[in-house]
Amino acid sequence: MYEAGNVLDVFLPCFYPVSKPVVEDFELLEALIATAEKYEAGVVLEMVKSWLVIPENLGRDPLRAYAIACTSTAFGEQAKVAAKWMTFDMIASLTHLDTITCLTALDHHRLVVYLAKREKEASRVVNEPSWTVFYTPRCACKTAARTEFQEAIKKVLLDAFMSNPVLTTEEAVFFGFQAVGEGSSL
Repeated sequence: MYEAGNVLDVFLPCFYPVSKPVVEDFELLEALIATAEKYEAGVVLEMVKSWLVIPENLGRDPLRAYAIACTSTAFGEQAKVAAKWMTFDMIASLTHLDTITCLTALDHHRLVVYLAKREKEASRVVNEPSWTVFYTPRCACKTAARTEFQEAIKKVLLDAFMSNPVLTTEEAVFFGFQAVGEGSSL
C-alpha cells in the first residue's frame, strides 16, 4: 500500500471491531474516498459518508462537504444534507473560490436552484398570515405599530431561515420574536 500513514491510520481500523475515529479533516476525507475506491472498500466509504455530514464538518464548511460529496454518485444523500446547511452568501464568497472551482457546472447549478427554492419557501412561510395573526400581540397597539412589528418579525425570520437552514419554523419564529423583542419599544 502506497497511501500516506495518516490515511492508513483511519482506513485500516474501519475493518476491525475497534473504536473508530471521527474525521474532521476534509483533505483526509478526500484521501480516504480515493483509497476506498481504489481498494473497493465499501465499509470505508460508508464511514466517510457518516463523517462527511457530522455537524462539526457541516458547520465548519458545508460548501466543501458538498463539493466532496459531489465527487461520487455514491454520496448523493450527503450532498443534499450539505446543501441544506448553505446560503447564497457562501457560494458568492471569494473565500470559497477554490471550492467552487472544484464543482462541475451541473453541481453548481443544482445548488443554486436548490437555494433559490429554499429561499422561496422561506419567504412563503414568513409571509403566511396565520402565524402573524397568531403570534402578534393583541395589545392596545396602534395598527401602524402592529404592522411595523410584523414586518420586523418577517425580516428577522427570513434572515434566520436563510442563514441557518436547519432551523424549524417554530425555532425561527421564537428566534425572530426574541431578536425583535430585544430591540423593540412596542
